Amino acid sequence: MRSTMMLWICLGLGACSSISAEPLPILPPPDGEKLLAGLTQAISDSHFQPPIEVTDPIGAPVNFTSPWMVCIRSAQSEETRRITYTAFFKDAYTGSRYSAINDGCAAQAYHPFQPPPPPSPPKANARPKRAH
Repeated sequence: MRSTMMLWICLGLGACSSISAEPLPILPPPDGEKLLAGLTQAISDSHFQPPIEVTDPIGAPVNFTSPWMVCIRSAQSEETRRITYTAFFKDAYTGSRYSAINDGCAAQAYHPFQPPPPPSPPKANARPKRAH
């Protein structure tokens, strides 16, 4: 009786599992413009004080829904460098949150974040137009 019960449990658990014959496609990292826009939004969400440091795009762990992530931290002091924020990307920015241990942000190499320059105002003509 006991072995029959174990057999049914094993068969039931085996039926619930699946084996994918084809690996999931690997998406390329987001392009520079989308990456910059997403990082700007994530930095705003984090409320970190400048100067800001970021990592290059990192492949996210396989159990994450977004395939790419970027770690963010404030470089204001040694204490603020311990607190990290993670921005997630697929094709574009998908969201952010404070980093968890399994993000691996503590072991990453950071570099200063260069915010985009503000848009330049349109140039006015130097010569006034003459009436004919």
